[in-house]
Amino acid sequence: MTFRFANLTDQERKQRLRLRRIETESTREVSRELRRLLEDAGTGSEGDGIFVLGETRAGKTTAVRMFTDEVFHQLRGEDPSGEWLRPEVPATDLRPIIHRTAYGIEQAIAVLAVNSEPTFKSFMHDTAMALGVSLRANANYGDASRSVQSAILAQKVKMIIFDEVQHIMRARMQNFRASDVFKLLLNSRVQLVFIGLPEAVHLKQVNEQLEGRQRDSLMVGPLRCHLEDFPELDAHGRPKGGRRSETTEYQKILAAIDKSAGEASFLPFDAPSNLADPEMAMRLHQAGGGYLGNIMKLIQNAGSRAIDDGSKNITRGHFAEVYRRRKQCNDEDNYFLMSWKQFENRFGEILDESGDEEPQGKSTAFRARITRHVKDVVSGRR
Repeated sequence: MTFRFANLTDQERKQRLRLRRIETESTREVSRELRRLLEDAGTGSEGDGIFVLGETRAGKTTAVRMFTDEVFHQLRGEDPSGEWLRPEVPATDLRPIIHRTAYGIEQAIAVLAVNSEPTFKSFMHDTAMALGVSLRANANYGDASRSVQSAILAQKVKMIIFDEVQHIMRARMQNFRASDVFKLLLNSRVQLVFIGLPEAVHLKQVNEQLEGRQRDSLMVGPLRCHLEDFPELDAHGRPKGGRRSETTEYQKILAAIDKSAGEASFLPFDAPSNLADPEMAMRLHQAGGGYLGNIMKLIQNAGSRAIDDGSKNITRGHFAEVYRRRKQCNDEDNYFLMSWKQFENRFGEILDESGDEEPQGKSTAFRARITRHVKDVVSGRR
């Protein structure tokens, strides 16, 4: 019997849509470097650190999550009958890797999301909690350090991942001695991963412990897209003048998402949504600012609407409705509703980090920073 997504329940199809992830060159690079970092755990006199940076929804946390999932499957394969736990951690999509053995808990990778207004005391306590240690409210640094070091040894911790580390910078990290926490972990030969917005890279510049132990800074940026990536076609679907363009990573990703592969298809639809077609691909890129996280969110939300109304695939109309609700924009500013000529004239307009057109009154420095993010990504206005 031929598999058809139409035979599944709407909830089953939506669950498939939400859980799927897509690999990019950026996520593969992050995975490669974090794999090297993990393999080197405990081999030196101190630990090392890697920064994974990018704008909101660039895909940095997803890249690290794909790495930790890969490690989890590898470790579970070494003890398939063992008890493995991946509990949720507040404020992050990342999960630790915990193995319950006859001798106690082992935690190869621990995870902590930095709270929005950290102090030295809260940061120390949160770090301890990530290792299953509950410190006394009045615990001094010496007592806390000994408890954390004991947990690291007992649990054989190899790596600790800190998400949203830009909060440390914004809370004036140097004033509440977060460096003491990092020094403690590095001296315990634990590898550290720091995930955050691009500004978080300055954390190592004001923290002498990280300055000397930072191995790499990985930037997860937007996907490239240009008008000339899609040559004009003749009536037979061939490039006019014989001009062909090299298929970009962005085009390959959309084609992979839309590929029909039966039950293994990325999208839970029985008909293609033509995401890689020029008009659809470029509108998606512009609406998402080139960031894969934004683009995937658009696809997921539009896909849910298509499932709800019984459509055989995702259409521009579904994307238009999702974008209208997300941006609260009128039809004239909806990239999925404007004519192709109108869109061509607006493709490449500079967007701020939230995906909105740049408002008036922003500082020159801020505008310059935004321009740097997009100038190598989109065509049109530079």
